[in-house]
Amino acid sequence: MLESIPGRDGSGAIYLYDRIRQVFFFVNFADGRDDSFTAVEFDGLVNEYDLVSFAARRLVFHRLHGLALNE
Repeated sequence: MLESIPGRDGSGAIYLYDRIRQVFFFVNFADGRDDSFTAVEFDGLVNEYDLVSFAARRLVFHRLHGLALNE
């Protein structure tokens, strides 16, 4: 999901949502630019990093965050 300030291009941040825990995780990129994306950049990053598949692989996602699956 891209969350941005209405009317301000380049103000978006990317979040992944865990439906089981009902919690959002902020996506932080290594280069430090993580809260100034446009919708077009968001679409490109989703494809480049295959974020949909990553988020769907719950086990990998939870291990990266040190979370137990049964919590």
